[in-house]
Amino acid sequence: MLLKEMVEESGVEVLLRANVVQTVMKDGAVRGLLIRTKSGESLVLAKAFVDASGDGDVAALAGAQFMLGREGDGLTQPITSYFRVLNVNVPALIADCEANRADMWEVVYPKEAGNRNEDYAMAVLLTGFQQRIKDKVAEGFDGIIPKDHITMKTGLIPGEISVNVTRYQGNGLDDRDLSRAEIEIRKQAYCAFDFLQRYVGGFEDAIFLEVAPKLGVRETRRVTGHYILTEADVRGNGRFDDAIGLCNSPVDVHEPGGSRAIMDHVGIGYGIPWRTLVPLDVDNILVAGRCISVDAIAFGSTRNVPACTMTGEATAIAAALAAKRNVPTSAITASEVQARLKALGVWLGTPDEDVPDVLK
Repeated sequence: MLLKEMVEESGVEVLLRANVVQTVMKDGAVRGLLIRTKSGESLVLAKAFVDASGDGDVAALAGAQFMLGREGDGLTQPITSYFRVLNVNVPALIADCEANRADMWEVVYPKEAGNRNEDYAMAVLLTGFQQRIKDKVAEGFDGIIPKDHITMKTGLIPGEISVNVTRYQGNGLDDRDLSRAEIEIRKQAYCAFDFLQRYVGGFEDAIFLEVAPKLGVRETRRVTGHYILTEADVRGNGRFDDAIGLCNSPVDVHEPGGSRAIMDHVGIGYGIPWRTLVPLDVDNILVAGRCISVDAIAFGSTRNVPACTMTGEATAIAAALAAKRNVPTSAITASEVQARLKALGVWLGTPDEDVPDVLK
């Protein structure tokens, strides 16, 4: 509700259910978009553009170069959807995980909590069950468990658990793959729920509530910018003179074509260069979110919410400045964007920045 109120107060016109069909170009710069809605096709003109589609759809239509998938086979991280379960006995679930601690990667919960589900709302993260999956499948469980581990979190409702275990290997830009994923992931969710009820403490009386209504497409296009952020930059806490945000999201890569995943923390974090938000070949459009210019492993960090938030704020500032001055986005410098962000209290990730002790 807060976000909706902020949008309304700003005077922004929101147009939902609109698809971009074509870009209108002039002298290598984006000047307008042909969109299709329930009302038909319309031409939208603007002074500046930001592609926050996640898939880099508009930048690609405008002719920007992009990367897709990992080197070698071009596979992307698999598509997924969480599913939600109610009426879980969370204290019993935690007791099960503690009793099998060697099989758990993460067991995070408030140690002072008691025996009520209410004590654990939005406070539990559990990842593991790897050996249990192997053992039960070997003993005859014939359901689909597509990952070698399960992650789950408590929600706002006492006894609510969100489960991350589904995956479908496909192209998030292909309609047929997306349709198959919708169907296959639901099958997997019901199988996983059956597994939890049979073999994991606390789920005996659980109720299957829903599969997420929208597919979780982890990876599609990464639009090539004036700099490609690398795995070495992310793991090495890289600093850049044109950085617009300090990000310490872990490198979270779900194995393309496989069942494994890695989750590597990156310490104090790295700066996200402004140049990763500026497409190499096309003017007057910036990219934000998971389609920025990074390599396949660095993407495992930048695809997550903190980086998407930072890049969204930076490109919004630049687009507003460009529109106000009636100049293309290429005329806006990194230092101008940085000055606005710094005034808002953003830690940028530049080499000379004095990072607060709380982050060290």
